[in-house]
Amino acid sequence: GAHLGIGRLFQRAGAGAFDLGECDLVVTDIIMPRVTGVSLLKSIKKKSPHVQVILMTGEPSVETASEAVRSGAFDYLSKPIGKEQLLNTVANASHWPMSRNN
Repeated sequence: GAHLGIGRLFQRAGAGAFDLGECDLVVTDIIMPRVTGVSLLKSIKKKSPHVQVILMTGEPSVETASEAVRSGAFDYLSKPIGKEQLLNTVANASHWPMSRNN
């Protein structure tokens, strides 16, 4: 199965100061205090292309959605997000072919 890292990767650090270790999946908001979810996505894909990234936002826009997809996001979810929707998206991402376990 996929390894799931849960934590605040950027609570005090910037986008370049993370180590995903055994993480296969990141779920992040787009709007955060120190870094955007899209810039986080780009950093993750550069350092760890196998990691799937799911972005969520309360302020969806076509521009952000298209940038997220172009940058390699697995999915882009608009809030409010139901528990079942999130769990299904995470399950689908964990079975995606780029996972290191396949």
